[in-house]
Amino acid sequence: MENNNEQNTKLKQTKKAKTTKNDITTGGTSKDVKPVRKAEKEKASVLETLKNKKIINVEEEAVPEEIEPVEIDNKARKKKEAVVEVTNYPRYFDTNILEGLTSEIVEQRKADNLVNTTGDEKGKTILGIILSNFFTFFNMLYFAITIVFIVLGAFDNLMFLTTIIPNLIIGIIQEIKAKKTMDKLSLMSEPTTTVIRDGEKVEIPVKEVVLDDIVFFTSGKQICADSIVLEGFIEVNESLLTGEADAVLKNPGDQLLSGSFVVSGVAVARVDKIGKDNYI
Repeated sequence: MENNNEQNTKLKQTKKAKTTKNDITTGGTSKDVKPVRKAEKEKASVLETLKNKKIINVEEEAVPEEIEPVEIDNKARKKKEAVVEVTNYPRYFDTNILEGLTSEIVEQRKADNLVNTTGDEKGKTILGIILSNFFTFFNMLYFAITIVFIVLGAFDNLMFLTTIIPNLIIGIIQEIKAKKTMDKLSLMSEPTTTVIRDGEKVEIPVKEVVLDDIVFFTSGKQICADSIVLEGFIEVNESLLTGEADAVLKNPGDQLLSGSFVVSGVAVARVDKIGKDNYI
């Protein structure tokens, strides 16, 4: 009896070991394998049905390359157009240091308002002078009192106008004369600088300097616009900007700040900033 029991136990252990081996080989029990195979068959059947109906036939449904729809981002398109415009625009790397800017490029710069002006140089006009003298607080008060006296019929009390009106006229005339005198003086003392254009050195007013102009700086000249030194060596005094009285040596590649003065040396520089974009 004991031998029979031992044999039965060994048979059970052997069957159990075979079952475990099958599970490891197939990735699970035989019960688990059936649903997997069934799912694969169903998937294959669905794919076959789709192929028969030409739903997933990529070759027949493909869109030709020439009419392939492309989603365009408006912002990206504008940005791309802006880049193309800047690329086509003549920039400083096209400027020949010996030739400078051409007349055509200078006119293009002026048309694009890339000139070394701030827009505040005009000052008051004659009409502005008249209006500023006429519409003052006290003049408005006197005119209001005058209207009240006229309405009341008190014409004897209007004698104060004999002083106010001549004073107003004299003030307007004097300011107009002062404006004309200042305009003439500004023309006589207008600062100039030397630029290279069309291969020649030209003396022009500072306000006519355009972006990317090739400027020739010598001793005693004031830096009219922020520039980059291309050739030469100069010492500049930046005391008006930094408060330091010592001269600063500028080598090729260094920046020159507008408002500083050239103490010594000679250099050729390219205008990097203009107008309100300058340091001062």
